[in-house]
Amino acid sequence: MKNLLCLFFLSTCSFSFGQFPGGKSVFNFLSSPSSARLTGLGGTQISVSDSDINLIGSNPAVLNQEMTGKLGLNHFFLPGNIRSGKAVYAFKLVENKTWIHFGIQYIHYGEMSRTDEYFQVNGIFKANENSLSAGISHSIANRLQLGTTLSFTQSALGEFVSSALVLDAGLYYADSSKLTTFGIVYRNAGTQLNPYALQISREPLPSDLQMAISKKLRYLPFRFTFLYNNLNRWNVRYYNPDNEASRLIIGEEMAEPAKVSVFIDNFFRHVILNGELIVGSNENFKLRMGYNHRNRREFGTVGIGGLNGFSFGFGLKIKRFSFDFGRSIYHLGGGLTQIGITSQWKKSIF
Repeated sequence: MKNLLCLFFLSTCSFSFGQFPGGKSVFNFLSSPSSARLTGLGGTQISVSDSDINLIGSNPAVLNQEMTGKLGLNHFFLPGNIRSGKAVYAFKLVENKTWIHFGIQYIHYGEMSRTDEYFQVNGIFKANENSLSAGISHSIANRLQLGTTLSFTQSALGEFVSSALVLDAGLYYADSSKLTTFGIVYRNAGTQLNPYALQISREPLPSDLQMAISKKLRYLPFRFTFLYNNLNRWNVRYYNPDNEASRLIIGEEMAEPAKVSVFIDNFFRHVILNGELIVGSNENFKLRMGYNHRNRREFGTVGIGGLNGFSFGFGLKIKRFSFDFGRSIYHLGGGLTQIGITSQWKKSIF
């Protein structure tokens, strides 16, 4: 089992590096935070493994014994009557060594007007995207864990339908004290099985290689995380035409930005910082916040500050139930809210 998982992980990574996003991709809903906790932490968390089953939405390798028998349900509140959510459940397969999980993720965009090139309304159409997943995690020497998740994803935009096979592969490592943990994951590898129309070629998936390190302080109930994403793609800067337009209005010439400032800006667009304040011996209450520099730069308004790019949330554990709340601020116009509930069910199917 151990050798098979190692081979599976390495082959996945080598296959995935050939899939460069190129700035455009399909099934981008797979990159959205799949739980309220992840929303509050800036969008993702791949280097923490505890009793929260929802963490496997970012890294399947963090699945462990404490997550067995847990059912996680999350709902995303989105504007425009859009509904999104995810459900996941985990089983123990082999005593304290191997675990499996199943999940479903969906986003329903509702009804939209169908218009022609002359802006004439010719009826309405519906759009939705769904994903069914199954995954496995295996522990090696109680410090290193490997995990993978395979998903079948389908998208329907009116009469246009597309599907894909998507694979996540991850690694999780904890030092002897378990205060410092490390995670690496390649998300959304795979291929589009059929494009939306016969006349177009297959489009890339939103593949993303991420690496993170988390540190829990020895004498304070606080854990912070440094995460670097899109290792498979260096330049993630977005050209904002509003910057140029604002200068041309007052007659200023566009000056080329310094190479150092471009490098620094691009580097920090890969970075997500987050922290959790953990209260109680059983971690009954957690207060969270995160910062996503790329979201701040891409969703910001020229010349106006704000809290876009920041996120926050909390978790509350009461007996067999855990409640989570997360909110991410994307723009001055508002943010997005997600809630989740996790409950303990049966621990094993064998």
